[in-house]
Amino acid sequence: MASMHRRIGLTYSLLIILVFIGLGVLLSNFLSSFYMTSLEENLAETAYLLAGEEALTRDWPLTEDSETRISVIDPEGKVLFESEKPEEELDDHSDRPEIRQAYAGETGQSIRFSETTRQEMLYIAVPIRDEEGQVRGVVRLARPLTLINQSINRIQILVFLTLLLTLALIWLIGFFNFRSITGSLARLADRAQSIGGGSFPHLEPVEAKDELGKLELVFNEMSHNLKNLVKNLENEKERTISIIRQLPVGVVVIDRRGQIRASNPLFYRLLNISPPVRDREAAQPDLGTGINRIC
Repeated sequence: MASMHRRIGLTYSLLIILVFIGLGVLLSNFLSSFYMTSLEENLAETAYLLAGEEALTRDWPLTEDSETRISVIDPEGKVLFESEKPEEELDDHSDRPEIRQAYAGETGQSIRFSETTRQEMLYIAVPIRDEEGQVRGVVRLARPLTLINQSINRIQILVFLTLLLTLALIWLIGFFNFRSITGSLARLADRAQSIGGGSFPHLEPVEAKDELGKLELVFNEMSHNLKNLVKNLENEKERTISIIRQLPVGVVVIDRRGQIRASNPLFYRLLNISPPVRDREAAQPDLGTGINRIC
């Protein structure tokens, strides 16, 4: 029973671990993708709020401590404003992929290495339109991937910690349930082994109300009935042996193998042989010699 307990327990644990690893990877990827999509949409909405026609002429303050860079580019690619550096230090931006998309009237998006900040950045660029809908410039927002990856890593850690705690809780619940099941099976196996060895163990009360509890009740009833049957057979055998011993004639009961199963003292006196001390434990007497004497 212990080996079955280990086999099923290891299989159950391995299955749960594999399922939760797969679930963790899928959930982590989904949340990471959802976070990136939400961030891109949020940056795009913020950029469109800033992309009024006055964006080309307004006085933008420098915000070096902000996590999000803001850039304003005119139709020729000249940087009119950069939130982290003076625009005089920046080169032409007309060849940037997100800028070209914004010039085409679309929402530009790209992830690439920035020569200005010397790190990977997420860029979102939107067109600045005049009253006639013509593109007059571009507002671009950028955020370092290091900050984005830190947020994604926190999400992944939170996901895996949550799954780990859930896994531990499910494993504990399964362990106690499995222990209850295997405990009932172990008791049944021990009782069956005892009955097979000729002894009838004391019947303990059954507390479980499930199918295994019903099985234990049926097994206990069967054990009780079998014990009574064996006891009745033994009593019947004793009565038969007692009757045989009291008969006024010599009687012997021999089985198919020629072994004496029951006899009375008169039988041995008639054959003039010594009876065994115990019919089953002592050596069988030489019946042929005794019979030859009578004949």
